[in-house]
Amino acid sequence: LAANGPKMLALAGELCDGAIVLAGISPEHIQRVRSLVATGAVRAGRSLEDIDICMGVHCHVSDGDDAWRLVKPLVVGTAQTGGKDALSAIGIRCDPPPVVGGIYPDVSHAEDWEAAAEACDAWVTDADARRYAQAFCAIGSIDTCRERLAQAESTGVSSFYLRHLGSYTLPQELISAFTPVLDKPVRPGVRT
Repeated sequence: LAANGPKMLALAGELCDGAIVLAGISPEHIQRVRSLVATGAVRAGRSLEDIDICMGVHCHVSDGDDAWRLVKPLVVGTAQTGGKDALSAIGIRCDPPPVVGGIYPDVSHAEDWEAAAEACDAWVTDADARRYAQAFCAIGSIDTCRERLAQAESTGVSSFYLRHLGSYTLPQELISAFTPVLDKPVRPGVRT
């Protein structure tokens, strides 16, 4: 079951064999998800270990210092679609208009991701973009991204749905970045 909110996460724990979640990969976010799924599992006489938790993660591999700015459309999109409380919980105040002009079709599905990131400078600071990326994404060098995913796995995530930044392109850059390390262990016994 694709779930993010408390009731749906509990329902996934109660009725399903897994949950696909887009709720962040910081240890605090993962613990919240696990707790809610466990609540539902207990209601059904099951264990949390019976449920696969697949975490959706926006991932961007870059050695550049400005990679953080590319998450700005995600911050604005989150604020536009009812996620202001989730942003506020990590210290981000973002109040964009309902529609960002000049971005087709909309800011979180932009045809031109770079233009969308630039347009979002009006509502999202670089510091807020970094804060969002640290809570919800894997951004940085390939080693940094792998470390983020390994940390999430060690706190109870059983699988990942890696998402690239963009909507109108295939994730070729992400695939290319991970291809050389797919057969290398993240840590002993665990492979990416």
